[in-house]
Amino acid sequence: MRHVTVIALCSSLLLVASGCGNRLVKIKGVVTLDGKPVAGAQVQFIPTNDAGREAMGQTNDSGSYTLTTFASGDGVQRGDYKVLVSKLSERALRAPDPNDKAAMEKFMFEGMKKSREGKRDDTRPGETLPGVYADSERTPLIMTVPAPDGKYDLDLYSALATPARPGMGSGQSPRR
Repeated sequence: MRHVTVIALCSSLLLVASGCGNRLVKIKGVVTLDGKPVAGAQVQFIPTNDAGREAMGQTNDSGSYTLTTFASGDGVQRGDYKVLVSKLSERALRAPDPNDKAAMEKFMFEGMKKSREGKRDDTRPGETLPGVYADSERTPLIMTVPAPDGKYDLDLYSALATPARPGMGSGQSPRR
């Protein structure tokens, strides 16, 4: 009986210890484009291996973001991540609820009317940030969680060439 108790205790300790590596790290950072805060951007951390979980967040008016993996603001698992940042134009065309027949008909009618009149539709969805930051194959943003310097700020640049700058934390662009 004593042997079973010791095995049960050891098993419990092993389960508790193995769960410690999966604790989430709360992250706060700021997204800037050419040094100015970016409001309303989606920030996505994608694990570079199959072991991690994706985390997402959205920037507020001052460009600040937190990440969510399971529950709002809970953080992200430890590991290495590709970081994607995207933001749709304020004028992006938003389709109505497909179950609202009247709204869908109006939406379609307006689109056909503009097409017949030869008017250019400037309200189509479009990125307001350079597309490289929203492309998981080309993003120059790489983060290690926890960051060695504790910084999770994401400095984006309008120019395609992203210069490495001191103070960018582990979110700096790799040299290519």
